[in-house]
Amino acid sequence: MKPKITLFSNKIEWGIFFGIVILLFSFSLFSSYHSHQAYIQKEKQNIFARVVAQYKKNNHWVLKLENLENGKILYTTSKEDLKNLTQRYVTIYGKPAQCSFVQSLRSCYFLTFSIQLHRKHNLRNIFLDYVKNQHQDEGIASLYQTLFFASHLPKHYRDVSNALQISHLLAISGLHLGILWILFYGFFYYPYKILQRRFFPYRHRAFDLGMIALALLFGYLCLINFQPSFLRAFTMSLISLWLSYHFISLLSYQFLFICILIILAFFPQMIFNIGFWLSCCGVFFIFAFLNVLKINTHYKWLNTLSTMILLNVFLFFLMQPIVHYFFPIYSPYSLLSIPLSIIFPIFFILALLLHCISFGNLFDWILDFLFSLNFITTSYQTPLWFFIPYILCALFCIKFPKMLYLCLFFGILFWLWGFI
Repeated sequence: MKPKITLFSNKIEWGIFFGIVILLFSFSLFSSYHSHQAYIQKEKQNIFARVVAQYKKNNHWVLKLENLENGKILYTTSKEDLKNLTQRYVTIYGKPAQCSFVQSLRSCYFLTFSIQLHRKHNLRNIFLDYVKNQHQDEGIASLYQTLFFASHLPKHYRDVSNALQISHLLAISGLHLGILWILFYGFFYYPYKILQRRFFPYRHRAFDLGMIALALLFGYLCLINFQPSFLRAFTMSLISLWLSYHFISLLSYQFLFICILIILAFFPQMIFNIGFWLSCCGVFFIFAFLNVLKINTHYKWLNTLSTMILLNVFLFFLMQPIVHYFFPIYSPYSLLSIPLSIIFPIFFILALLLHCISFGNLFDWILDFLFSLNFITTSYQTPLWFFIPYILCALFCIKFPKMLYLCLFFGILFWLWGFI
């Protein structure tokens, strides 16, 4: 077997890579700018959009829309008594409010004169309705729709998930991709093995099954409208499959850095997406953890279990200063995030299989109990004077892996300070 090598080993290769990334980024940015100019210069226009979220604010409805022509996010309001339009398709007529190009990479406001609902049901809506019909409680149905299809989560469930710090479990990310990868890989393993032995023994089984799994995951990525954290995970999986086939090291910060640049080159709007950056930070700390802590006992199952438990403990405390810089909600009950994260893969697989056979409501009483509890919360934001040194400390882990323990100490201290 060939030894593991890194992807770029000299300045020339890095220079070529950066040149390609800059060109792609410039083209994507120019395309986005051209589409923004076409949008902003029309005084009055019709926009065909998908309703991403709908909520009440100051006695009027706020609609978060995805412009299906260019993928831009728009916000609009309505004083009419609207029914629930989430995940439905509408044509809105009105005029764009003043919005700069940089602001458009995040969202713009659209002044709506009229809204026309389209009773169009695509594959995504069919799945959403299929999940919804298995639950009597609309909130629980929304919870599962969020879990499986990155739908909008009602405010009460968002507040509870923020208090418990389990938003990463509900927001479809690399954890969900890993679970789905294992399910797809396992489902096709034995049928492919039989066919391979009979018809094409020369094929690389792991690579072919990986490509099949990736093809299905790409379909899922389209189904959830390129959800940022899952997009990051999918891109890393796609690149990692190719790199591992060529015996190139995957467990490296270089690999993560390359994936981030490639995603930003094609999707410049991700620069302003907090979920994307939190996802990248999570992967960074996973790499740091695996580079520092090596658990080696005589039992493989004990190694796996110990690694899983310690990884979740480390991640919880390491992410605290970063998460609280953007989301200041703090609760002492957030410590429950550790055991919930450990048992989540089992719950996700069971919930997915139960929904496939129309018994998705089996765990409703558990979720209803969990999300009906009142958790004490306070506002506790990471100060900038602590946030910046903490980020620098984390970056030093690249050169000095043991610095991770110092970051862990600061993370624990930060969480305890909020508790006090």
